[in-house]
Amino acid sequence: MKVYKNEKSIVLLLALIQFCHILDFVIVMPLGPQLMKSLDITTSQFALLVSSYSFTAAPGSLFSGIIIDKFERKKYILIMLILFIVLTFACSIVTSFEMLLIMRIGNGAIGGILSASILTILADVVPDKRRGKATSTVIAAFSIASIAGMPLGLLIASSYGYKTTFLFISIIAILTLVLAVLILPTIFRQDVKSSQLLYRYFSILKNRKYLFAYFLPALASFASYFMIPFLSTFIIKNLGFSEKDLSLMFFFAGFCTITSMKVVGYLCDKYRIDFVYLVIGLVSFIPLLWLTHLETISLIGMILSVCFFQMFIAGRFVPCITMVTKVPSSEDRGAFLSIMHSIRSFTSGGAAFLSGFVVKETLNGSIIGFEKTGYVSIFITLLSFLVMHKVYRSFSLTKSLNLTNF
Repeated sequence: MKVYKNEKSIVLLLALIQFCHILDFVIVMPLGPQLMKSLDITTSQFALLVSSYSFTAAPGSLFSGIIIDKFERKKYILIMLILFIVLTFACSIVTSFEMLLIMRIGNGAIGGILSASILTILADVVPDKRRGKATSTVIAAFSIASIAGMPLGLLIASSYGYKTTFLFISIIAILTLVLAVLILPTIFRQDVKSSQLLYRYFSILKNRKYLFAYFLPALASFASYFMIPFLSTFIIKNLGFSEKDLSLMFFFAGFCTITSMKVVGYLCDKYRIDFVYLVIGLVSFIPLLWLTHLETISLIGMILSVCFFQMFIAGRFVPCITMVTKVPSSEDRGAFLSIMHSIRSFTSGGAAFLSGFVVKETLNGSIIGFEKTGYVSIFITLLSFLVMHKVYRSFSLTKSLNLTNF
């Protein structure tokens, strides 16, 4: 594997790209009141604006898997960044719900492609022995975006209007593009003929060696997104906290998560990944059951509870993603990670949709059935333990065979 002297700079840049498109996603959520008022839309239409991003990320990533290995990595991700900037800027100038929805659909597709491309370059640049730490750095971008997203979105929107938030993200993305041009190395594409792309793609899709690895992140995402969409509603409607309190909770939780994921990344590089995933997953059941069964609690207690919850729920993804980036061969990596991310996006959106059939709203505005989302999340996580073990064993066997053949 080629050694890159600026490996740390590349990893930080990939985290910055991840930050940009995740911020573009999470920043829409606190803009609900302004968007509904300015565009004269209903709550269901606003929900469509939010969910459209995740659902279109899946086909975007799936399509990327067909063509990603035809192009040189740097050129490919730069083109996607330019499209992201154009679509995000367009969100700042459109004046109708329909046009904003189209821009969000486009951004979701580009976001899915960027996520897959980031993981592909990460796996190309960082050796196995350091990939856990590098993966945790990239995933931490989600926490940073969450920390900055909600408070920043509300601050900018309240001062200058919601359109300025998208303009602000566009400026950050332009600066990121400049850094990408300067920092990203040229990673040469494979010599794959256009006529062979689809055949090769479906061969990778059907590869039995990759089957369980495709669904490991999907199960982890399903377990999280079956419960998370209603967490904020439960905190406000059932426990009686304000939106200001909620922002405070996620602000502190984000900081704690950034620190904890660095620790998890270190553990993944030092110990067996399947064991790290098992321990973090089992511990995550504690805050999961605690939060879904709460009836009353102080603000400080709630902040600590959300911090504990976020640290371990987010922490599960570090060994999960680190493991699956080790599975594919370098020739298959781009297409494999695109397929994986696509399946993960579909299951995330599906989990959020299905949870709506479990959780119901009462006449006084509170919700019932929230505790059931915790039970489902635990059951799916238990299934993911079995899949992780299967993936780890398969990878270890393949690696030992390769070493023996060598």
